[in-house]
This record gives sequence, C-alpha cells and structure tokens, in this order.
Amino acid sequence: MAKKKNKKNNKNKRNNSPAVAPKAKFSTPEKKAQKPETKKEATKNVAKKTEKKSVSGKINVKKLAVIISAAVVLAVALVLIIIALLPKVPETAVSEYNGQNATSSVVSNITVDEETQLERYDEIRRDIKGDKKKFKFYSRPAIEIDEKYKEGTLMFSNLTTNECTMIVTIMDEEEDIIFRSMGIEPGKCMQRISLSKTLSFGKHKVMMYVTAYDSMTYEIVGTQYMKLDLMYGDEYSASDEEEISSSETTTDKNITRPVEATKATSQTTYTTEATTVNKTVKVNKTTTEKVS
Repeated sequence: MAKKKNKKNNKNKRNNSPAVAPKAKFSTPEKKAQKPETKKEATKNVAKKTEKKSVSGKINVKKLAVIISAAVVLAVALVLIIIALLPKVPETAVSEYNGQNATSSVVSNITVDEETQLERYDEIRRDIKGDKKKFKFYSRPAIEIDEKYKEGTLMFSNLTTNECTMIVTIMDEEEDIIFRSMGIEPGKCMQRISLSKTLSFGKHKVMMYVTAYDSMTYEIVGTQYMKLDLMYGDEYSASDEEEISSSETTTDKNITRPVEATKATSQTTYTTEATTVNKTVKVNKTTTEKVS
C-alpha cells in the first residue's frame, strides 16, 4: 500500500511542476543562389586576375634586373681594381720585330725533350704575368753578372711547342733598358746576356719582358713579364773600392818598398811589389826571418 501511495505522490509532483519550454532551434539562413556570371563579368574577372599576375611579374623582373646590374657593376669594379694593381708594361719594353733573329753565336738549339721543357716552364709559371695562354718560355729566376765583362747566365728558352719568335727586354728599377735581344726562334736557347748599363754592386730587382711575334707577319702575339734577381759584381767594402780607384793611376812599373821592423826576438823584412793590370791590384809578399 505504501508503495502505491508513493507512486501517486510522484505523479502528482510531476503534474504540479511547471512546464519546461522546449529549446529553440536556430536554423541557418539558406544561401541565396548566385546568379550565373555573364560573359562580360567573366571577361572582367579574368582581366583583373591576369593584371594582378602581370604586375607581380613586373615587380619580380625589376628586382631581378636590379640584382643582375648590381652584380655586373661589382664584377667590373673588381676587374678594374685588379688591373690597376697589376704592374703596367712600359711602352719602351715592347719593340718592333722586323725579322732579324739572333745568330748562332748568341743562341743554340734546345737539347732537352719537350717534356723536360714543360717541366722547367712549370717551375716558373706562377711567377709569370701577362698573356700566359699564348706562349711558353723558360728562364732562370736569378742571374749573376760579372762586373768586368757585364755578362751573366740567363738560360732563356723559347719552347719548341711555340709557333712564335720572342724578343727579351730587361729593365732595371728605374725602367731603363739594360738588355734587349734579337729575335729568338722556337726551339732556341739564349744562355748568356751582356748588359748595356753599368749597375752598382749588389742585388737588384729587375723586370724581364718577353714579347712574342708571329714569325710570318711580325705582328705582336702577346707580352709576358716576370721579376728577376740580378746580382751585379762582388760585394766590395768601401776600402776595397778606394784601393781599386787609387790603383787606376798607377803605371805598370814595378815599385819596391822595403819596410823593416825590429823586435826583441826577431827581425822581419817585407818586400812588396805592386802591379796594376786591367784595374786590379796584385800583391806579392816575400818574408825572411832571422832570429838573433
């Protein structure tokens, strides 16, 4: 009975409770159907899109053109700086070639094979500047000149692989020509050179310019150059130079001057004979010693 009463009370409570309003459902407004584009509108939209693309393309092309032009300007500036830093070839270093070549008394045939010649060229290739791709040569990087005859060994070689004749010009620090050769044909070697100028005793930094010419037309093929160390004469002291200069006034006659020196234990007599031949001094000393 109690259970039935509880069920009735629960029903009465449900019936007496206020009604809950149902939740409102919001419906999204339906999209209006778009009108189909006419031909004019379609062409206008296409034109707008293509215009935007062309404008962006023009901007990219302009940027690329600016970048390329800047790179070209920098490259040209770099080349000009390098050219300015390189030593210029003096006009007097390049002479005209009229077909006159050095005689057999000055040059001789190269006796080594082409492989050895190229090996010798590779030894000095880094020191050579100028038109390096047009011809090849070999030379000693240093020469010693005898002050009496003004001659020295250069060993300049025009490689047999060349097809051009070369003229060698050597200039000192003041850009004065101290040597210039005649034409040196391919396969020829010039061993010794003779200077046309007297230099001061000691080491000099000179420049050797090698100009190549077409053997048939005599036109210039190119010019290369390299630095050479030139040792002129022996290293004399100031007293030696004074002795040589004073001896120039001495005749070829023999001069005998006895000099006596007396000591407690010995007596020495020196006989000196001075003779001047070709600006040189020869001294002979004879000594006799008597012990008391």
